[in-house]
Amino acid sequence: MRALAVGLLLSALAAASAAAEDPVKGQGKARGPDTIAVAGTRIRLAAIEPPAEGMVCVGSGGAVPCTEAAAAALDALLARGEVACSKEHRLGHGYFLGRCTLGDGTDLALALLGQGLAQPAGTEAPDAYRTAGAEARDARRGLWAAGS
Repeated sequence: MRALAVGLLLSALAAASAAAEDPVKGQGKARGPDTIAVAGTRIRLAAIEPPAEGMVCVGSGGAVPCTEAAAAALDALLARGEVACSKEHRLGHGYFLGRCTLGDGTDLALALLGQGLAQPAGTEAPDAYRTAGAEARDARRGLWAAGS
């Protein structure tokens, strides 16, 4: 009986681990400045920090809350086609931390960084993310625009 219980436990753990590794694919919708919903799964983009509440971004359309600008930018990216997201880590409450790319290879987090609508998350951010964040800051885009 004990061997059966151990076997069932190991099977359940293996299934949970496999589920966390399976990519999620489909049409996405922004659910915040750094979170999307795709195929019923909520993915928070890994290795970036979203704008803080209350930050104002100045662009061609004037001043807007940076969180709204980031969510709108995510939706615009997602409108280009289906997305595939890894599920790197379960955050709880149905959320996963992951990396998401469009069919053309566009990395959603990298695109937000390039627009100045997110910041690299410290040392866990890949070099490309830190470079894109620095370029956006130097070009004064998004979070870094005058008046932000």
